[in-house]
Amino acid sequence: MLSQILEIGCICVLILAGTSTVNAQTGIVEFTEAYRIGDEGAGDSILFGNVVSMAVDSQGRLYLTDFMGNKSIQLFSPDGVPIREIGREGGGPGEFEFTPTVHIGPGDTLYAWETNKFRLTTFSPENQSLVSSNTIGNPGSRDPRPLRFLGAVNQGYLMEFSGSYIPGSLVQYDMGHFAKVVTWDRNAPDDRMAQLPSANYVVFDASSISGFSGSGVRFLPYSARPNYVLSADQILYYGMSDAIQLTGTTLEGEDVHKISLPHTPVPVSASERESGAGRIQHEQLRKDVIANIPEHKPAYARLMSDDAGHIWMWLSKPENEQTSTWLVVNALGETVATAQVPDGMRLMAVRGGRAYGSQTDENSGVPIVIAWEISW
Repeated sequence: MLSQILEIGCICVLILAGTSTVNAQTGIVEFTEAYRIGDEGAGDSILFGNVVSMAVDSQGRLYLTDFMGNKSIQLFSPDGVPIREIGREGGGPGEFEFTPTVHIGPGDTLYAWETNKFRLTTFSPENQSLVSSNTIGNPGSRDPRPLRFLGAVNQGYLMEFSGSYIPGSLVQYDMGHFAKVVTWDRNAPDDRMAQLPSANYVVFDASSISGFSGSGVRFLPYSARPNYVLSADQILYYGMSDAIQLTGTTLEGEDVHKISLPHTPVPVSASERESGAGRIQHEQLRKDVIANIPEHKPAYARLMSDDAGHIWMWLSKPENEQTSTWLVVNALGETVATAQVPDGMRLMAVRGGRAYGSQTDENSGVPIVIAWEISW
């Protein structure tokens, strides 16, 4: 048999995906463009290919990384004027071998995380000079690997870890996720918190596809995924994306908030099911993946936090829907606003009364980076 499906247990409810039920008094987020960068039609010389991450400091300066760029971090003024590039491509301290994700910590310290290198680089808030370049975890071991940098906290670095895929017998698979604080001296005591399962995946015989012995893993499209986000007051919110069910916990492991909102299921269409496995060439593996794609989409595709204590959720939508909905909730689990955004508009950061993201240019198909003033 080519493959088998691992059904990973999770905290589930009968509320799945769709457009959230919100209070009639919920505000509507309004967007007013403040500036844009990368508009070729307006004569911009800075162009983007695939924006990976954005972060904004207390002064309103924008930091971003672009997968199609030179792997450096681009810094812009509060008015969108280029200031400098931070770092460069390379393997030395302050250099990047892979496009990093960027994060702003307390005091506007800049952090850049390279997942494939397990490397966290820190830059000073004053002039973005190099402070340190550290490896988190052990890239050569079978220990759980650091997957995402969630934020700098009082005790050190808060990281999301995932289990390593280990070829061999089924009992060796441990793909779960958890959060853990890595202290400033990179000590990582085994104090796991906020443990969640992985998304569902197919285990297949890799030799039948690649010619190599052993087995491989293929994650199922539209399966629920673990999500973690650190709020401005250092509360960690986490949950599986199959429902709007989030737990807020302190870094000492005390649960202090519960967010639970109803949702209407959004089905996965037949064409979405086919396209979800579109790049799989092996016929049997393709059939196995298509047959086990969930009937409904996750409740949301992404979480992010702002500097006012809100959690923003990008909700799933039906096929061919021209707009997407962002749900804005507070720590009490109350919906405070919703935002309707058109297809091609990606929100990536919210801070200081502004939202930052990209909008696909209708003519060229390339992203334009935009900052919007927001109100509700």
